Amino acid sequence: MPVVILSRMTQRFRGQVPAIEGEYPGDSEPFYVTAKIAAVDQVFNSSRFDRERLQGLAAQLPQALPDVVGCEIVEDILWAKVYIAPGDARERLRMTRRRGGKFITYLNGMNGRPMSLRLVPERAEYGPN
Repeated sequence: MPVVILSRMTQRFRGQVPAIEGEYPGDSEPFYVTAKIAAVDQVFNSSRFDRERLQGLAAQLPQALPDVVGCEIVEDILWAKVYIAPGDARERLRMTRRRGGKFITYLNGMNGRPMSLRLVPERAEYGPN
């Protein structure tokens, strides 16, 4: 069975996000993004998320994906605190955050099990000014 996108969420670097506990070891200046992962009643790839499925993902993500340092369900939305490793992706997300721009979170998996998580600034957010 192929790896598929389990969920896709878009959000803006503005407003309130839950304060999720968790730290990534070994980085003296860590950079975290608190990202929406999925929501109750969200339908993606013909599959609907319910509260039980979100709870299952919240338990699986920190174990399956080392960059996810914590998860929490708030008002029927699954949030994850994600460590962003040094490099180009971190710099693009930092620039997007400074601008209050949007980013997209992709949760990929197989057989409903998470395998990878990507946070990607919308292209217009990190282009030249």
